[in-house]
Amino acid sequence: VSAVALVPLSIWFTLSALHLVGADYVIALDFLRAPLNAVLMILFIVAALYHMTLGVQVVIEDYVTSEGQKIALLILNRFFAWGVGAACLFAMFRIAI
Repeated sequence: VSAVALVPLSIWFTLSALHLVGADYVIALDFLRAPLNAVLMILFIVAALYHMTLGVQVVIEDYVTSEGQKIALLILNRFFAWGVGAACLFAMFRIAI
């Protein structure tokens, strides 16, 4: 489901990034302050982090043989995603509000 959600969101993100090439800081902030763009960026961040977490989880489950290491890496994977997600969402809320 996350991959399906990321298809249109990635297209939007790529086109938006190309549109902002060469733009100054104020224009980029104004772009992210627009309600539609802020919501789409938040959805992109959440979907991308969720998709990344699932992918890394599969790699850990398939290639780490020690149960203790596997559990520790799975926990670190979740903490990393939550940490990056919290930082990104905090930044987006600060920009948008």
